[in-house]
Amino acid sequence: MSKETKKAKKFNYNLQVIDRLVEKYGLSAYYVKQCAAGRRDGIIPDKIKKEYRILSNAASQAVESKINQL
Repeated sequence: MSKETKKAKKFNYNLQVIDRLVEKYGLSAYYVKQCAAGRRDGIIPDKIKKEYRILSNAASQAVESKINQL
């Protein structure tokens, strides 16, 4: 009898955004990635998660606008 295994979802990070958040908060990249994925609880991880989403969306919109211009 085999049990079902639960695997963590694969999460692709925008590394430029992660680097900026590491600089801003002075935390490790691993911790910032964990916060962005929602695996940490607290006030600072919630701020990091919110800022990551905002910056990541802005970066993807900038790329899309450049693609449309070409």
